[in-house]
Amino acid sequence: IQITTALSYPKNPALTELGTLPQGLSFTDNGNGTATLAGTPAAGAGGTYTLTFTATSTTGFSTTQTFKLTVHALPVFTGAATVQGTSDRKFTYTISTSDAFPSNVTLTELGQLPSGTSFTDNGNGTATIAGTIRKGTSGTYPVTITADNGLGTTVSETLTLTIVGEPTTISISAIPPSVPAGSPVTFTITVTPAPSGGTVTLYDPGVPVAGCINIPVNPTTGIATCTTTSLAAGSDVVTATFNGSTGYASATTALGVTVAVQAASIVPVPGTGSPLPVLPSLLSLLSGVALLMGRRWLSRQEAHHRQ
Repeated sequence: IQITTALSYPKNPALTELGTLPQGLSFTDNGNGTATLAGTPAAGAGGTYTLTFTATSTTGFSTTQTFKLTVHALPVFTGAATVQGTSDRKFTYTISTSDAFPSNVTLTELGQLPSGTSFTDNGNGTATIAGTIRKGTSGTYPVTITADNGLGTTVSETLTLTIVGEPTTISISAIPPSVPAGSPVTFTITVTPAPSGGTVTLYDPGVPVAGCINIPVNPTTGIATCTTTSLAAGSDVVTATFNGSTGYASATTALGVTVAVQAASIVPVPGTGSPLPVLPSLLSLLSGVALLMGRRWLSRQEAHHRQ
């Protein structure tokens, strides 16, 4: 901006400035009856500035002029560009702008919002996305927010809403809780709340259990069942992991279920001396047969002596 004087005598009066200048601008007396106001207004320097210019001649006479300088500024978005919400939970996020002049900023939104939420321009340079995120909703929702304060140029930003699945818990039970090695054990796994689908996998411990890998969860009851005969002998602590589904977060049992697996007994093979693994139930059966045969032999001996 060039400030000039005219019709002065003596010529070329000194020029001075009084008042706060926008940050980034400076005043310079050119020494020839003119002065220059120049520079680049800093971010956030928008507004109206009242300045007073004074021209003083070498004879001491002076005159003043009041000057109003208006610096226009586009809005600046503040806050995060990525926010997170949870399925089936209340959600509120406020979009804010600053440094705009004129300050009457209009905010608009373009793009798909998570189901259950809506966008509201608050009329004061802020806007709100709020609502209860619909159950079963998850994923990433990028939307474009545009700010307009009437300068003919708008400012936009991309806001990414990340919706995570609803938290779940998982429990597990085993029937029967104690079995001989190689016998079947049936596990019941319950995911709460009942998810829209997904699978569960059992581990013993840390190793997937055969027959119990990626078992579908019933979306109505939240229950999955599986049967295995592969548990190793000993005290097996079996845990379960829900692998998550649309709108529902994954989960792992805090405590596993313990299954006591009895090892097979070893008896020699008759006539060979070689060991033969025999299950406890079979060993009991053989012992009972041997006892019955022994009693019959004793009965025959007693009968023979009577004769």
